[in-house]
Amino acid sequence: MERAIVLINGKAGNNFGRRNCLRILERLYQAGYETLVIPVGPDYPLDLPTFFKERADSFDLCVSVGGDGSLHHAVNGMLKSGCDQPIAYIPCGTTNDFAKSLELNTDMNSPEPLFKKTILKLDAGLFNKEYFTYVAAFGALTDVSYNTPQEAKNALGYTAYALNSLSELPNSLNAKIKVKIESDEYCDEGTYMYGSVSNCYSVAGVHTPLLGNVSLNDGLFEVILIKSPKNITELLEITSSLLSGEISPSARSLFKLFSTRKVTFTFQEETEWTLDGEFGGKLTKAAVSVRKQKLKLLR
Repeated sequence: MERAIVLINGKAGNNFGRRNCLRILERLYQAGYETLVIPVGPDYPLDLPTFFKERADSFDLCVSVGGDGSLHHAVNGMLKSGCDQPIAYIPCGTTNDFAKSLELNTDMNSPEPLFKKTILKLDAGLFNKEYFTYVAAFGALTDVSYNTPQEAKNALGYTAYALNSLSELPNSLNAKIKVKIESDEYCDEGTYMYGSVSNCYSVAGVHTPLLGNVSLNDGLFEVILIKSPKNITELLEITSSLLSGEISPSARSLFKLFSTRKVTFTFQEETEWTLDGEFGGKLTKAAVSVRKQKLKLLR
């Protein structure tokens, strides 16, 4: 049999991993894997790069059971350790944006296998020295994912995000972040309310036509930038465009969308980022680049 290291975040998705642990291990055994199970999450600090490096020759597959944040940590552990084994993702978080982009099976009662032994080579993002799988973002509402209490996520699911978003909405929409943006495709120095570099179709659980033609392995990530509105009219234009997924002619000057391999953000003040829904740090400079087909995902 092949050997799999299984990283389980038991609290993710209303304790899905904890409740379905035995069933997951049974399904993995049926697929031909003997398993080593490791609990992960805030209550289980673990240096994953060192953990994987010390076991580089003792496993064939890494399985991440949890949300997109759990996958984020698994990917960083694998890539930073230099391990080249594929990763299987069993999504059980609150939004599962990356899983939705990949159309992964989330039904434990389905007769379909948890995954087929097909390896997808996907692009990974590098944010300074940290990898991310699908999004790095700053500005309006980007802190909701990591500031929403786990207990609320477990009790209310996606509704917890929505309620927390509503409470933060007035301050978020008033965000005025002074930043210099430098890439081969676009350079500007101005005041923005939001910025993201992503490799997905879905953000915060919502599919958006703004990311409708994305390729996940073309060596390019998509950048969305939204300038800070100067008045209520511009704010309404931004809101309407985001809700419809189509930028109206009158709002085009407020949005900038482009694809890039590399982009650098320099801020006048320390600015918080989110990476795959996790807190990504508070800093004045962020260099974001794409590592083409760096991530091996078993689907």
